[in-house]
Amino acid sequence: MFVQELAPLAGSLGLSALVAALPLATVLVLLGVVRMKAHQAGLIGLAVALIVAVTIFGMPIGQAISSGFQGAAFGLFPISGSSSTRCGSTGSPCAPAISTCSAGRSAGSPTIPASRR
Repeated sequence: MFVQELAPLAGSLGLSALVAALPLATVLVLLGVVRMKAHQAGLIGLAVALIVAVTIFGMPIGQAISSGFQGAAFGLFPISGSSSTRCGSTGSPCAPAISTCSAGRSAGSPTIPASRR
């Protein structure tokens, strides 16, 4: 089992944190400055993250690649699941905060007694 060392660079937590932020900085620069497409910037950021994890933090290559796949799956499943979620017979999408599937009212709205309507 891999146990991450928190300060692998000269025992400095601050320097190690700056190096650990390189993948995020790479993606932000590629998106904001270079104006690269998001999927390309994401893949380059993933490559930088793998390099940092393996070379600086000493993570085994197999676990680093497995973590990349797990992160991709974690990011893609909410996207694909939300586009196919339908509610009731109308086929309209339902979100928990604004669901109109039960009795035609929002799930977050208070119930008003019939005597006060």
